[in-house]
Amino acid sequence: MKKQLAEPFLDELFGKEAASTFLSEHWPHSHHVRHGSMERFSLISKIDDFRNNERIIENLRDPVAVLWEDGRRETIADKARLLSLYRSKEAMFYIMDLTYYPEIEAMRCSLADELCIPKQFVGCEGFLANSNVNVDIHFDHETNFMLQLCGKKHGPWRPTKY
Repeated sequence: MKKQLAEPFLDELFGKEAASTFLSEHWPHSHHVRHGSMERFSLISKIDDFRNNERIIENLRDPVAVLWEDGRRETIADKARLLSLYRSKEAMFYIMDLTYYPEIEAMRCSLADELCIPKQFVGCEGFLANSNVNVDIHFDHETNFMLQLCGKKHGPWRPTKY
């Protein structure tokens, strides 16, 4: 018998009824927005690092992509430099893999199972910035489930033409 470490991700994200509506009416062809507290995620809400951005930086396992307001992108591994950039509100950090947190890995596996897609096609990335950091607008080719743990995100949200 397979041990499930996480509650079904879509149930936690949307609620049981809304999850089935999402799967039948939205996935994978249209967007769907849901708001709520991070506390509804049984595993993510237990990750202490996610309550303190500086701790996330201190515990990084890999270099991160630093996204500058002027569109530049630089890969940086030096945690002291990253902390300095974070504190000075100069850039946003793109953390390419958060699955070193066992809780994130469990949710990634749950999501892959629920969507019936291979686990290697489900990534868990993170963006981290202090307040009032701006970066260039972009679009994603992939389907995204975005969980904003704290703060506010401002900017144009629009469906793509493609």
